[in-house]
Amino acid sequence: MIIMIPKDLLYDYWKSIMTKDGRKDTIKREIIHTYLDLINFNAREVAPVIAEHTERIVETLSNRNSITVIDTVAKAVYRVRHGTSNYLLPLEWGLTLHPIYKVPYIPGSAVKGVLRAAFISLLFEKYFNEPPEEEELREFLKEANKVASHLFGSTNDEPPFTGKSLITAYDSYPIEPGIAGLYVIGDVLTPHYPTTRELKDELDAEPRPIIGLSVAEGTRFRFVITIDKSRRDAIENAKEGVKELLHLNDNSPLLINLNVNRIHIFVGALLMKAFREVGVGGKTTRGYGYFSIVSMRASG
Repeated sequence: MIIMIPKDLLYDYWKSIMTKDGRKDTIKREIIHTYLDLINFNAREVAPVIAEHTERIVETLSNRNSITVIDTVAKAVYRVRHGTSNYLLPLEWGLTLHPIYKVPYIPGSAVKGVLRAAFISLLFEKYFNEPPEEEELREFLKEANKVASHLFGSTNDEPPFTGKSLITAYDSYPIEPGIAGLYVIGDVLTPHYPTTRELKDELDAEPRPIIGLSVAEGTRFRFVITIDKSRRDAIENAKEGVKELLHLNDNSPLLINLNVNRIHIFVGALLMKAFREVGVGGKTTRGYGYFSIVSMRASG
């Protein structure tokens, strides 16, 4: 399904921007309303196709001897707002649409990013007993990222030059709608911009609402993550890095799952931490982007 802006609305939108006639927000609301209906209709139509496609991917990966697949279904605790303006749409609507399926999705790079953030957060919690000084935090992050690079890869110029990642995250798609049977809902972002006048406090700033779209609360996504168990050296290097950074002994609970036979347990726990504490996308400080696990299974 091709989702396109009606030409008359697009023309009126740009004309309003150029002439500053004050109709821009009204026209944008009309465009958003049109897209809400189209995207939700399209998501319901293509959901079975996406499910079949994902199932084939999981089955193929699970049959590879060196690969462990973590197949997870998670439900959005609140709304999800991931992405920026679509390249086909000159509007800041805060949602990433798949270029072919035209449904909201979470890129694998974003999933892998929150996994890495959860890993760094885990190390931080074990390393510090109290809030660190700025220089101490900077040094910790430098070392923690070196350790993380063994699991998640690195393109930095600084060693270790790990290159390929041990962990791969695939694009995640919605498989069931959320509240009111919707995949996507209208939403409002209200940033407070600085002004030239002196402000008494933060409540004196002028709010300027931006209408857009968000994934509906309760929408279920399927997340597929793979671990290359043939990379034993990377797993051992990560284990040694954690051990050295946190000054742990070999019997530490944190190190037990950092081995080739239990690495899937470690990554599964990281995913749960990422969904519960880190969040995916924007506005996580307002409760957006968090997920609760519905099911999780490892195979291969």
